[in-house]
Amino acid sequence: DTSATVETAPSGTEAEPPAPPADSDHVDVLSVHKQRCGLYHWEEDALLVRSEYSGVMLWNEDTAEYPQLAEALEQTANMAKRSMEEEYDNLCASVGEDLPWTEGTQETWVSTLDIQVRRADSVSVSLLSDSYSDYGWIEDFRGMHGTNYDTQTGQVLALDDVVTVNNDLADAVAKALNSHQWAGDFDYQDAVEAYFANTPQEDISWTLDYNGVTFYFADGELEEPGNGGKTATVSFAAYPEL
Repeated sequence: DTSATVETAPSGTEAEPPAPPADSDHVDVLSVHKQRCGLYHWEEDALLVRSEYSGVMLWNEDTAEYPQLAEALEQTANMAKRSMEEEYDNLCASVGEDLPWTEGTQETWVSTLDIQVRRADSVSVSLLSDSYSDYGWIEDFRGMHGTNYDTQTGQVLALDDVVTVNNDLADAVAKALNSHQWAGDFDYQDAVEAYFANTPQEDISWTLDYNGVTFYFADGELEEPGNGGKTATVSFAAYPEL
């Protein structure tokens, strides 16, 4: 027995993007619409699969004001929806198999995708995809990935469209990470330099915020696995040369 629910959260709820700084000139905050969907697979009283996901699109008059961006956001939301639905179908098929190592201890298999608005104005729209999965018999997964759009054209921004990607950027990220460490703990300098030197720009996860650029590192990307993911914000005010 499978049930599905859909909820919507128009602008004015938590889907509303953070406001730009008060001294920002010629920046208009956009209206956005966040849609939530849930898919649930039950057998008798046992919830076997839970899949929840969201999507963000433009809302009200901004859809007409920025048609290319509106189309890009809608396409992105639809692709994520199809991907989550396909994964849900695969999980429902797999969870019903006779797996001897889960017999009598079947857990709910979980897959979630939450789209968070980091910025939405007449300059840029920045979305953070927060993914989580737990299939019981394998290690759970948590991943964060940013997608950033030019509001006027709807095009996805590359990192070097926004900042200068060089050793100075790596130094700034390492300083931000080290500022949250106890003295004598792991020093991120070498790890961050190696990461930027060896990782293609399209594989770097980042969001364009109002106060700077935030980078997201998965568990194991900078240090030994098991220490969790890391984030670091490079402030526009602190590093104007970037």
